[in-house]
Amino acid sequence: NVATVLYMFTKPFTASMDYHTLLNSLHHTKRHTLVSAVSSRLWFSSQSTEENRKVKPLNDLTPPSQSELEIYFNKFNGIEGKSSPSATPTEVAIAGVGSFIGIGTLSLLHFGIATIDATMIVGSFGASSVLIFGAPIAPFSQPRNVIGGHVLSAFCGICANQFIPLDMPFIAGPVAVSLATMMMMATRTVHPPAGGTALLAAVGSAHISSLGFYFLVPTAVGSSILVAVGALYNNLHKNRQYPQYW
Repeated sequence: NVATVLYMFTKPFTASMDYHTLLNSLHHTKRHTLVSAVSSRLWFSSQSTEENRKVKPLNDLTPPSQSELEIYFNKFNGIEGKSSPSATPTEVAIAGVGSFIGIGTLSLLHFGIATIDATMIVGSFGASSVLIFGAPIAPFSQPRNVIGGHVLSAFCGICANQFIPLDMPFIAGPVAVSLATMMMMATRTVHPPAGGTALLAAVGSAHISSLGFYFLVPTAVGSSILVAVGALYNNLHKNRQYPQYW
């Protein structure tokens, strides 16, 4: 009805006039009298203070946001409820034996073939062994990542060593790791331990530097052996499957 429509339309401006007042006005006064009453109320509302008349922006109604600095430092608190996953004693033992077999195989080949720095043993293979036997389902542990990551990183490290002056190792190392990181991300072969391979190739011993691009051979062979041992060993256990994909 007319009273309801007028009440809804004028409610924001006639807070003190309730519905029954409008209804009584409609029944006991002429239409033009009601319109005059509403108009008068609107005029009186317009005379209220500036603070009451203004409609506050939406931003003013929301709680104050944190500063960029507060947001940054709050990130150091971590995510509530998140923690490192636990491992059962059985999983711990399986990973330990697997790492021993994997690195033991490389050590046997290394010291049995020739006692030089880079035959089969590369320092970063230790970290790769932890991933392959300790977290065989992780994306970083898969063959594509292990072999591809090490080979690409070794290549980046060798290039940094070959093309950056020898008296600037403080530049060669960062360049090698930076290039290796970007190459692995671009080719979907991210393998964190491979960053150590890039660094070793860039600023390793004089003997490793003298190997040049031949350093790619022990890197590729060693990482491939680790993957093969990982597949043979992990799949012996009913709750493990390695690899998850190639």
